Amino acid sequence: MGLTQFYNLMARKKTSKKKDYSKVSKLTLFSVAVIGIVSVLGIGALYYFNNSLSDQTNEFGEVLGIDEEKQMPWWNDVFRYSAQLTVVNQDSFIPLEQDTTVSFSIDHKALVDAGKSRSDGSDLVINFYDETTTDYDTIPYEIRNPNTEDTEIIFTLIRTISPLSDDKYCLYYGNSNTTDTTDYSSPLAIEILPTTPYRINSGVETNHPLFSSIDRAWILKSSESHQEYSQLTYSIQERDGYELVDNPQYEIAELSSTDEMLTNRYGGYMYEFDASDLAPGTYTIRAHGTTTQGTIIESPIEKFTVSHPMYVIWTLDWEGVDTSDETLAQIDEFTEAYNTPIVHFWNPRAHLVLGETRLNHLLDWIKLREVETDEIGLHLHMFYDMLRAAGVTPQMDPQWANRGTGSDVPMYVYNYDETVAMLEWSKEEFAKVGLETPKTFRAGGWMLDEENLQALDSQGFVLDSSGRTAFSLGEYMVSEVENAQTPTPNPSSYPGGEEVISISDEAPEIPTETFRPPTPEEITLYENYIQNRNYLEENILPDGTIPELPNFVSYEVKGFWTLGSTTQPYRMSISDINETNSGTADIWEFPNNGGESWRFSTNELLQRFRENYTNEGILEATTTLTYLSHPHAVNVDLEKLTVVYDEMSNYKIEDDAGPILFTTFDEIFPSITGGTY
Repeated sequence: MGLTQFYNLMARKKTSKKKDYSKVSKLTLFSVAVIGIVSVLGIGALYYFNNSLSDQTNEFGEVLGIDEEKQMPWWNDVFRYSAQLTVVNQDSFIPLEQDTTVSFSIDHKALVDAGKSRSDGSDLVINFYDETTTDYDTIPYEIRNPNTEDTEIIFTLIRTISPLSDDKYCLYYGNSNTTDTTDYSSPLAIEILPTTPYRINSGVETNHPLFSSIDRAWILKSSESHQEYSQLTYSIQERDGYELVDNPQYEIAELSSTDEMLTNRYGGYMYEFDASDLAPGTYTIRAHGTTTQGTIIESPIEKFTVSHPMYVIWTLDWEGVDTSDETLAQIDEFTEAYNTPIVHFWNPRAHLVLGETRLNHLLDWIKLREVETDEIGLHLHMFYDMLRAAGVTPQMDPQWANRGTGSDVPMYVYNYDETVAMLEWSKEEFAKVGLETPKTFRAGGWMLDEENLQALDSQGFVLDSSGRTAFSLGEYMVSEVENAQTPTPNPSSYPGGEEVISISDEAPEIPTETFRPPTPEEITLYENYIQNRNYLEENILPDGTIPELPNFVSYEVKGFWTLGSTTQPYRMSISDINETNSGTADIWEFPNNGGESWRFSTNELLQRFRENYTNEGILEATTTLTYLSHPHAVNVDLEKLTVVYDEMSNYKIEDDAGPILFTTFDEIFPSITGGTY
């Protein structure tokens, strides 16, 4: 295939710079015309030949008609492609002198896009074949403006070209050895401009005598759920004129292993193997065989990388409140842009506070996504109305945001039996609306303890994602804004209303400058409130409101988790939720180690990715990274996550660019745990 036949590679002819050749050409044509009339026929014939050649090829890239029998030997086995170049002296009498600088342009971007060349142009090589030594000489050349449609290649003529042409220059590209740091170029000391018009023509693009390929550059280990990324096919095809006597042998240099390749359906050769058995690292593979002429030829080097997978899971915590259709559209757009599924942690409290029409609308949306790509788990905040529906007496303290709805009361204040009652009620609610029984759980505010864990284990949950680094929520602070913490009840949010708006899940807006440390008297007041909470609980009104609380904004609530930012899934211990090495429960912890996109900054979210994606992306063990977002904060969350997912997308296995795979818990659970989801 000629270079002009793929992306107009060699796009245009070049004439020398800083000289008006129109006058020279006219003078030359006039001289030749006169001499053709009055001089010998031989000179006229020479003129005729040159102009006929010029008529054949006016643009670089046209096939000049090179005699295949005069093809030069292959220069370097690590290069996949070459093209023979012919420098044509367009003047019939004036030589194109040695050391003259000539140039041509190619559409290098097209080669890069086709995977045939590196974006920096470091694999573009110009050399010269010396017929007397039957070897190649290095010549000075430079590459300018790589990865553009007008990449310029400038080189120095190694010998004078009298009238006619010199066809012993070659362009090589497609260096398959990415570890090859050889600088083949030899920068021009000085550009000597030609005094003679010229053009540069190209022969056909020529493959290496043994054209080789692999169908994947990245191979995943330990990926039972994604076996398609663990198989490698290595293929060889002889170029015309290089028929092999026997099937070639392939060799993986790093393993010192070799074997005979099999014939494939296309008349070439192939070898298929499960590369997941190899240790993580980079490998080089090549083949060699003997031609019918008795010559041993070797293929270019192919390179592939073996790594354990990195599974990235995006989770959405539904807080039991409504979400706009605009938000749903934003979520759809984000998942489509990055081809990422979602793990939805659905809160059935929404079944109590949303009207039937709105609830069904949200459920239809989430069910459709589940059928196509997603997973649905259970998420619970301790809303007072939900607890009463489950037959559990609400606890009123501690609260990390003083919302007055119970959503900021930690789950761990409820005992085993109370937790079981909540979980049983939740599973019944899932069944009522046609959702499958949840197997994955996350506690509101990550507030889980061992007693809650035991309840989850007894209720058939197989996976929890409440785990994280050490943390606390809220502050032991008071507000100078009168009654700022008092909740505003919304009767229509209680079951029975048609068009309903849920109780606000947000803390009252209190300017930061109004915060101050509590006085000793206020601390005493708060402690009295704690002692008298039973009285407050007994006086919760039927419509869900509570008596006015002391004038506190929030109270610092500590979580029990102390995991690291790189902690990986582990079978949980009934007696210690942070114990990662002695699991006694039937439930696994998949930590929220990527962080939460509402509280974390963009840089913090990126840092979590970089802490887990180590060793230049060749992972020594299967790695999971879980991010947490909220539908009601999607504007803030997606702005940050777009930056994070842009970076992670540079290493996706589906693009054969790295070991990262966007997935869900249920997809990877069997591979990681060896169990059944």
